[in-house]
Amino acid sequence: MKQKWPIWIATMGGIGYLPAPGTFGSLPGVLFVFLIHSYFSHLKILLFPILIIAFLGGIRICRKAQEILKENDPGKIVFDETIGMAFSLLWLPWGWTTVVLSFIIFRTFDIAKPFGLRRLESIYPSNIGFGVMVDDLAAAILTNISVRIILLFI
Repeated sequence: MKQKWPIWIATMGGIGYLPAPGTFGSLPGVLFVFLIHSYFSHLKILLFPILIIAFLGGIRICRKAQEILKENDPGKIVFDETIGMAFSLLWLPWGWTTVVLSFIIFRTFDIAKPFGLRRLESIYPSNIGFGVMVDDLAAAILTNISVRIILLFI
């Protein structure tokens, strides 16, 4: 059992085993932020600290999952996409336009890794867990900035 919980969390309950795992792995991040905005709005102020704790915990979880799987940054690890997507939506006005824009831009940045995002993985080797998480955090920050700029014009 001790070997299974990091895999279960890192794959977001098995979502990482689906086709297009990064895309499906981003959806729980949207769901999490939706729940905060819709049903727990009094907790909005805690969203940032919760995501920071999840990011830091994700480093350890992803590292442990990599050790168990004996793979370096396997695609089935999608915890990083979940947290990255949630960070993408941080402090943005909630609505379908924002969610769809954020989702598309985040997935594009996560896949294409423009602006040196790929280098982050090599600066912080993936086998320590940080490399798995940091490129998605950087993609999330770029997504958030991009969506803010786009929303100014629509």
